[in-house]
Amino acid sequence: MKWKRNLFIILVTLSLLSSSLLSEAKSTPRFYKKVPGKSNTHEKGKVKIMVFFDFFCPHCHRFDTVVMPLLKQEYDDKLQIRFIGFPIIYRDSIIPIEAYELARDKGKGEEMKEAIFDAIYYERRDGADPEVLADIASSIGPVS
Repeated sequence: MKWKRNLFIILVTLSLLSSSLLSEAKSTPRFYKKVPGKSNTHEKGKVKIMVFFDFFCPHCHRFDTVVMPLLKQEYDDKLQIRFIGFPIIYRDSIIPIEAYELARDKGKGEEMKEAIFDAIYYERRDGADPEVLADIASSIGPVS
């Protein structure tokens, strides 16, 4: 019986808190202040995205396979994407990121990224194994 009372108190508190946050959000003015000394990097007609990712992160894989095609379809040649490896899942997450960056420097970044994600999530291979990465690199073909 005590837990029901505690649950009721928690729900009432959350309700009051959410209503006060909503009223505060509605009263907050919607404008942006320009930061002094910073220049605007926006290019008219361009959509720029920086994607921080880890090959072992399932959410990053999902973003790359589901969201990215939709963004490319929507914005076509207006879209500029920069992928930045950000190892957060495992200590060895840096290994496939380094392989991706080497391939990107040689003009094969997108192919390598896709192949590493495929190897990890569909083929169930160890994406941090240098031999697996060497095999993936040879499978994407020679660099230009």
